[in-house]
Amino acid sequence: MINKQVTWIGLPRVMVAIVALAAVLALAPGQAQALDCKAAPPCVATDGNDSIEVDPTSQSGLDGWLDDGTDQFGNGQWFWFRDGAVAEASLDTLTLDSADATADVITLNFSGSGLAVTVVYDLDDLGVGRSRIRETVSIRNTSGGTIDLHWFEYIDLDINTTSGGETASINAAGNTITQDNGANTVAVLALPTPDHFDIDVLPSIVPSLNDGTPTTLDDTPIPGPADLDHAFQWDVTLPPGAVFNITIIKELNLVDSLTTLGHFLCYKTRRVRKTPRFSGTQLVLFDQFEDRSFKVRRRPRLLCTPADKNGGGIGDPANHLRSYRIKRTSGKPFRLESIEVNNQFGDLFVDIRREFRILVPTLKDPDNPVVLPDPFTPPIDHFKCYKVRRARGKPRFSKRTVTLKDQFITSSKQFLVKRPTTFCTPVDKNGEGILDEEAHLMCYKIRQTSKPRFKKVKGVHVDNQFNPPGQVNVKRPIELC
Repeated sequence: MINKQVTWIGLPRVMVAIVALAAVLALAPGQAQALDCKAAPPCVATDGNDSIEVDPTSQSGLDGWLDDGTDQFGNGQWFWFRDGAVAEASLDTLTLDSADATADVITLNFSGSGLAVTVVYDLDDLGVGRSRIRETVSIRNTSGGTIDLHWFEYIDLDINTTSGGETASINAAGNTITQDNGANTVAVLALPTPDHFDIDVLPSIVPSLNDGTPTTLDDTPIPGPADLDHAFQWDVTLPPGAVFNITIIKELNLVDSLTTLGHFLCYKTRRVRKTPRFSGTQLVLFDQFEDRSFKVRRRPRLLCTPADKNGGGIGDPANHLRSYRIKRTSGKPFRLESIEVNNQFGDLFVDIRREFRILVPTLKDPDNPVVLPDPFTPPIDHFKCYKVRRARGKPRFSKRTVTLKDQFITSSKQFLVKRPTTFCTPVDKNGEGILDEEAHLMCYKIRQTSKPRFKKVKGVHVDNQFNPPGQVNVKRPIELC
């Protein structure tokens, strides 16, 4: 049996999406009264510091998505459809029966051409730099015959007002397009899985939907960098009275500039002579996969510093991690097949092979001794890391070049990201708890490609819950997490 867990990572944050198909939202007793916006669009919904605007009377459609005052759309989002091999028409060509806005929900009802269509936009402010729009579309055949329905959703994002220089990719399942402006991401999940998609350079998709001839999206992703837009297409035979439901979730994550976890650049280290040795210890580690006892081996290998990737900024410059090899005290290594991981590098299917190391929050100072306060509360979680390999029959990771800098590399250098090495989960160590169950890390083997090469930094002071205060020589960067 193949065990599969779908995990969304916006490097390094994880977004686990459990999605139900569309249901038309009804106004519950005690909720605010719906505002009729049919006669005076746009319809506006707000939640916290976020808002959306929809004009249901034109192809502008959903043309405003403000997260903390910053719009995330270029030409916005809207729907097209056709019955059989005829030209597409946009949803606004149908009769708008009603348009209502209630707090964070906008509900639109259309009819015509043998269809009754309900579209619901539900906005969620997920905190600073994070926002979600959940769209549910219900399409009912009101004609007396079968409809050969072809339904399209078009989207043009300008993440954080970035127009141009964007990259985009679609996952192996064909239901999620992730767009990246170099620092921030929007992941668009579509269920059921669309029959076709297109990622193209603006403008190209909308003219093809408006050219008076039937269109089939060509399943060709143009990855960029460019000013990109994209679309999904569903093809379904709809008998009289039948209903076809679609759910689309757009999730914004300004991951690089706002997350407190951020990226980590991990360096190979060696203990300075006469620095106290780590004598090893035994731990109980409890994460989302297992609850086990482990031995921690004596020699820590890596020191991981908060890093800036592609100019996206550093999360919290005080957060550091140090790695220690672990070995379970009994039983066979934990294994799990075909884990789907999504982050700024796209989708990847990996097999978990075995437990490998624990990452421990660490104090670091290049010049002065550091000592943990007593008591010490780590600012971030411990992470338990598992060796991974590409899942059988799944696409290989595509090597890519990124720029990185941190407290040791003060001017950005180019690195080749070669392959994933470990998948790391937040872990409860000895009953201390977990701060953020959504924060995961995927670590990649890297190689510096630009000059000058990194020069060893000697005598860096470190301290954590495992090691006595001491010093290490920082030799060279070998992983990006």
